[in-house]
Amino acid sequence: MLQKTFISLLLFLFTALPYLSAQSNSSTATELSLNQAVQYALQNHVDVLNAKDDEIIAKKDVKEVIGIGLPQVKGTADLQHFFEIPTQFLPDFVTPSVYDVLIDEGLLSNNNSGPSEVFPAQFGTPYTASAGVEASQLLFDGSYLIGLKATKTYQDVSKKTTEQVKIEKVINVSKAYYNVLVSEERMGIIIANETRLKSLFDETKALYENGFVEKLDVDRIELSYNDVVFEKEKVQNLLNLSLLVLKFEMGMNLKEEIQLTDKLSDIQFTPTLPVQDNFNYQNRVEYSIMETQNRLLELEVKRNQVDYFPNLVAFGSYSTNAQRNEFDIFEKGEWFPTGIVGARLQLNIFDGFQRNAKIQKAKINHQKMERAFDLMENSIDLQIESARTNFENAVKSLQIQEKNKALAEEVVRVTKIKYEEGLGTNLEVTNAESSLKEAQSNYYNALFDAIVAKLDYEQATGSVVIP
Repeated sequence: MLQKTFISLLLFLFTALPYLSAQSNSSTATELSLNQAVQYALQNHVDVLNAKDDEIIAKKDVKEVIGIGLPQVKGTADLQHFFEIPTQFLPDFVTPSVYDVLIDEGLLSNNNSGPSEVFPAQFGTPYTASAGVEASQLLFDGSYLIGLKATKTYQDVSKKTTEQVKIEKVINVSKAYYNVLVSEERMGIIIANETRLKSLFDETKALYENGFVEKLDVDRIELSYNDVVFEKEKVQNLLNLSLLVLKFEMGMNLKEEIQLTDKLSDIQFTPTLPVQDNFNYQNRVEYSIMETQNRLLELEVKRNQVDYFPNLVAFGSYSTNAQRNEFDIFEKGEWFPTGIVGARLQLNIFDGFQRNAKIQKAKINHQKMERAFDLMENSIDLQIESARTNFENAVKSLQIQEKNKALAEEVVRVTKIKYEEGLGTNLEVTNAESSLKEAQSNYYNALFDAIVAKLDYEQATGSVVIP
């Protein structure tokens, strides 16, 4: 009795070991609902992080331009040692007088060529030092004011670009998540088919060995079983790949284990589209970005036009310097101050028509953008109609597959009753159940297509909600 108990315990351990191992592995996996997967992507994906960084850069650009209009102050300090004092040439105003006296006294002939007109002289001290501060203030510059508006407008572009990236992440992660759910459903159906065919194969083989069925019946079932085993391996590979795609879209390490908590059967799908009576093209973030870019082009035209206006700058400086024969600059001697204040008005009078060419180029770019709006509107209209058509077709397919699933369930119910009453065979029941699983698989595929079509429609109409 004890030996039988020990053997039973061993069998239980060997049977439960794979399950316990799977439980241990799954406990380390990160559980994710669809909403959690989307949130993870919005917080960790490189595209989103880079877009947020671009927003910060745009804010810094605004501060940088604002800084141009603020007072500019800088200090300078200078210490120099002239190991050779510079030489200057000065007019010779002493030697001519001496020559005149010598000639008058007869000590020098009138034929003498006379002295040189200049003579070299060294001025300065070996050591000099200076320190000072300079300041300037932009009083008026039309291009500065336009540039400030442009940087703030560019900041709006960066914000909308971040929104666009987030919308794309919501759509891509949602599609990838649903794709994994469909793959898991397929795998469950195939595993169930494999189990049934294996059981049927064992039963039929036993019947053949006892002479109740032919060898052809065994071979036929074995062929079906082998096909299911191969299909299981193929679907498992596709499931693994779909998980990698999901993690990639989330910005997660591909080696990290995840476990999806949502189920395809729990999805409450609404087979209708939201009413879009007052659709506005500005609902599409791409269109809104184009509008902002168009404002930038308008500002570019104005910026080149205001370059004809003068700019006015106030400036001032104060400095002090010292000169010494010895390196005792800070020990004794005086420092001599210098100060100046002023204003500078600058006006471009003629630039070889460069500015006019820039204005014309900016106007042409603005015209091109205006035409691009028509193209964008037509493109959006086409996307909406295409998405609506795809959704309607997907819903019709879903309804048909739902009916087929109900019919397959009814066939299984009737077939089992006939088998229990001895009017049918086990093979008929198995075939009916296989047809049911196929109908269920087709239903889930149709449900996935309908969900994706609805996501595409929401994206086309600009109604995607960012959680």
